[in-house]
Amino acid sequence: MAYYSCNNEFVEEVLEELHDINNEVDGKKEEVHSFLQTLQWFMKEDGDAILQDTTFDFAGSAYEGTAVSKVTDFDILLILPEPYVADNFVVYERHEPGIYKLKWRDEYDERPNGFVNGKGYLEAKKLREYTINKLKEVVKDVKKDHPHWKIHFKKMLNSLTVYITDFDGDRLKLDIVVQMGEPNWGQLANMTPEEELPSVLESYLENDQYSLFYSLAPHNRFMVKNDYHLLLSTSFSTLEKHCMNESYDVRAAVLLAKLVSQDRGWKKDYGLRSFHFKRVAIKHYEELDGLNIWSGFQRLLKYLAEQLENAEIEGFFINDQDIFNKDGNQCTNLAREIKQAKSDVKPNNMWNLLPSSDSETDSDD
Repeated sequence: MAYYSCNNEFVEEVLEELHDINNEVDGKKEEVHSFLQTLQWFMKEDGDAILQDTTFDFAGSAYEGTAVSKVTDFDILLILPEPYVADNFVVYERHEPGIYKLKWRDEYDERPNGFVNGKGYLEAKKLREYTINKLKEVVKDVKKDHPHWKIHFKKMLNSLTVYITDFDGDRLKLDIVVQMGEPNWGQLANMTPEEELPSVLESYLENDQYSLFYSLAPHNRFMVKNDYHLLLSTSFSTLEKHCMNESYDVRAAVLLAKLVSQDRGWKKDYGLRSFHFKRVAIKHYEELDGLNIWSGFQRLLKYLAEQLENAEIEGFFINDQDIFNKDGNQCTNLAREIKQAKSDVKPNNMWNLLPSSDSETDSDD
């Protein structure tokens, strides 16, 4: 018992430092939200039929308390309005689990102008490009009228990245991603049955107010497909946020795993990202929630390594979905490194893994 108590003392000290980092990130949200309120006002004033009725939602490490660096991206979801909601479309799965295309329902006579093709399919890429380009023009107007933010922006493949400067002179990065509302859980093919989800999601799904979205862009590897311009992918970032916010124990396990990953360079070397840890943690949520922190962290690394030894990381929310998509050698090598880290990292040396002031950005990209 004394051994575990000592372990948790060391680990709690590290977590206190990580919580201080997240408190600093929280302190930046006021400026982020002030900018978004201004942006939304300009979007309404612009009068564009799509932009004027869009809304914002928030996801990622900055909104989960799972940041391991003060330099953390703010993931902003730009949610499209009617008629671009899933209830207006029939859903067709394409290529692999979690990839879809949408067809306008026959019973609705009037199709959205310009974004549904002759066969009735939503032109997802065209809609995404249009929205991002219009958003970019509005950001230009905000930049002109609000020079104190020192706004810079860059159009990415699937999003608009906006940099603003806050009152402390810190540069904040906002990744604004275009998404549209999805149907209810049971309406999608190959979804994990609700009874197999962790109990933390039961009431969340039952109240019909949960946020589940389509991203208007699949992974880049689908660019070779003839119907790439029609494809959407499922986004579970707000469900991940809910799960992380509901359990200190699970959130702590993810934080410590991300800290080790950042120290070992697994994102750079293998493309291992924050959501990979979170999906494994959510699959084993009931077990991790209630374990002492060190045991939960060790168990999370164990389960992640076991999945990689099977050459995948399970999407969990969707049956038979691999969200890692790396070749067998990469999976084997990463699994080996994770098991080595599980052996090497001790409670009394985790302090050495804490980031310096010039550490890399904590990004969910």
